[in-house]
Amino acid sequence: GVIVAEVLRRAMREPFHVGHIELHITISIGLVAEAQAQDRDPETVLGDADIAMYCAKDNGRDRIAQFSPEMHDGVRHRLVIENALRDALLHEEFQLALQPIVSLHDGSVIAHEGLIRWNRPDHGVVMPDDFIPIAEASGLINDIGAWVLREGARHVRQIGVAGALVSVNVSARQLRDPEMARLALEIVTTEGVSPTALMLEITETELVEPTVAVDENLVALRAAGFPFAIDDFGLGYSNLAALRRLDMEVIKVDRTFVAGLGRKSEDEALVATIIAMAHALGVRVTAEGVESAEQVIALRRLGCDSAQGHYFGRPALRGPLTGNSAANT
Repeated sequence: GVIVAEVLRRAMREPFHVGHIELHITISIGLVAEAQAQDRDPETVLGDADIAMYCAKDNGRDRIAQFSPEMHDGVRHRLVIENALRDALLHEEFQLALQPIVSLHDGSVIAHEGLIRWNRPDHGVVMPDDFIPIAEASGLINDIGAWVLREGARHVRQIGVAGALVSVNVSARQLRDPEMARLALEIVTTEGVSPTALMLEITETELVEPTVAVDENLVALRAAGFPFAIDDFGLGYSNLAALRRLDMEVIKVDRTFVAGLGRKSEDEALVATIIAMAHALGVRVTAEGVESAEQVIALRRLGCDSAQGHYFGRPALRGPLTGNSAANT
């Protein structure tokens, strides 16, 4: 079964031609082993194969997954979280935690990054790594992402200082939505803030082979005046062509490399290279995950422009601006 599935998967990767257009398609395949299918009705076996197929999608798509009983638990958990996220949107259970971004030249706060948290009833604060992948897979990320954009814009207005800037993450699925750019512009217009005050953070892997919708959204957002940052730089493909084409303002060096500063010469060499490359292109550099004075000293020596992390301040939780909650975490 696995051999046949692999033959099908590879065959589907061959390009299709429709008129003068070349299309590329990938498939995810779920399998149930023959031994698992014995003495079971076809509907149940197909259901298990369907579960395996969704697991293949969740693990990156364009792959094969064989069913195991443990997958039922994963699907059950996913459905529970998915339903709870729908309720969270209705009952305003999300909060935006603002973390300061500090200039390494004079120590001033030059921006804030908006980090989503889920204040789930009876569970406490849930971090994004525990629910964003499910939101992505279910499509709920578009609504959640719109909430983040709106809250970011509201916090710009609440800060009330000329030149205030809030940086928010934009997901891969949002960028693939043809309506994303229009919605973002509608949000800042409704909230009465300039697009230049809301920086959009995009992971670099999204810029390697963008779809037509992704490319059109990025161009439209840039034309509207939204500034861009490449998040987690160094973990993906470091697409310099996209960096130049989209006129990115900021590269954010991933915390993985910042953590080794002062202790690992290879990490310092890598960060120095990123900073030099970015400055040659006229792009500023922000270091993420800064936690010690030793890292700050190293970053200043390397010419890094700004930084964020627990050394400068932990994210401050803020609820929707209809309420007044604010607490440090």
